[in-house]
Amino acid sequence: MSREPADARLGRLLAIVPWIAARDGPTVEEVSRRFGVGEKDLLADLNLLFMCGVYPFTPDVLIDVDIADGRVWIRMADYFRRPLRLSPQ
Repeated sequence: MSREPADARLGRLLAIVPWIAARDGPTVEEVSRRFGVGEKDLLADLNLLFMCGVYPFTPDVLIDVDIADGRVWIRMADYFRRPLRLSPQ
């Protein structure tokens, strides 16, 4: 995996996650080509998502990533399915 700035990696993940989540299991090769990233780097990025969610970091509030047979699926945690309610604070 190449050493790149965290902001570049984060920006890529923010684009990749909704793109994969909106599709039914695109291939790792397809995602790599679409976002111009090597497959090894893509898999390393996707492995970070297993730890992403909100407090208390239980399975129902973590992002679920499945990688099998060269395809990838992302399911958002139940928390992300609810509309965000903003307050003045």
